[in-house]
Parts: sequence; C-alpha cells; structure tokens
Amino acid sequence: MITWEEIHGFTSPGEYDRFVKYLHGQVTSGLAEEVEVDENYGRGEIYGGRWFKDAETGSVWRLVPPDPPFKQREQEMIREFGDRSCWRLLLATVDGEHAGIGTLWLDGQTAFFANGATVPRFRGRGVHGALIRARLREAAQAGARVVYVDTNVSSVSERNLHRYGFRLVCHLGMWSRLVSIG
Repeated sequence: MITWEEIHGFTSPGEYDRFVKYLHGQVTSGLAEEVEVDENYGRGEIYGGRWFKDAETGSVWRLVPPDPPFKQREQEMIREFGDRSCWRLLLATVDGEHAGIGTLWLDGQTAFFANGATVPRFRGRGVHGALIRARLREAAQAGARVVYVDTNVSSVSERNLHRYGFRLVCHLGMWSRLVSIG
C-alpha cells in the first residue's frame, strides 16, 4: 500500500517541475487520478491548484504551484546569489550569546527573508521578533518597498510574521510518497 504524506513547499522551481512530471506518471499509470474540487471549497478565499485522488486509498490531495512572482523571484535570487552585496546575515545575541540568525536578500524595491532560526534555549524570549524587526528596518533603509518570506503553515514563525504585518498571498504545495518495496 502506498501512503501519501503532506509537505509544505518546494526547495526550487525545478523540484516542483520534477514533482509534476512524477505526478503525471502516477495518473498515466492509473495510481492516481485528477479530480474536480467541490465548487464551495474556499468560497471567498484565494485558492487554486489541482486535486488528485489516490486510486488505492481514495484519499484526495491538492497540489498548489508556486504563484508568480515567486518562481521568477527565486530564479532572480539564484542568478544574484553570487553577489554578496544582495545578502545580509543578521545575528541576534542575548547576554553576549548567539541566540538566533536571519538572512535578508535585497534587490532594489524587493526584499526576501530566509533562514530564520532561534537557538532552542532562547525560544519564547522575542529573538525571532527582534530579527524580523531588524530585517524590516534594514530592508526599508535599503529602499525596499515589499518583503517576501516563506514559512510553514500554523507555525510560530507564521504567527510572528502576522504580528509584524505580513499577510498570506498564496499556499505552496509539496507532496511526497513512501516508496513501497516488494
């Protein structure tokens, strides 16, 4: 029996494209089928994507592609990655000890937050919020008008981002499958 596991994003546009090809192979081989979604699903919300049903278990899954400008933005980031002037690494300290990090990518009027992490023993002490504020300040000083960030759904990071005015603009879908042997 094949089991499906929910995942929350792709590490690259290429990974998403490879997954779509894999999923089409599953449909072609009869292991899954694309299905229509109930027209009342998400009424009043911005949803999208394609829905698939596992032929063996009957479970239904949704695949949501990364929406523009994210795919384009990621490709631009990859081209710019070698330019150190685009990147900032911020280090948070508490009583002189390293407590957390966060990166900031800048490109004109656009900024992107990535790699935020708090040392476990410093969690719950405002480190992540301080890193968000610091990166927002630095982005504004550099002339950025919009900041993008991605995070896991229903996480502490998502809650903190809402506190600082970030709003959800799309859901990124990622799927995985356990490979059965035998």
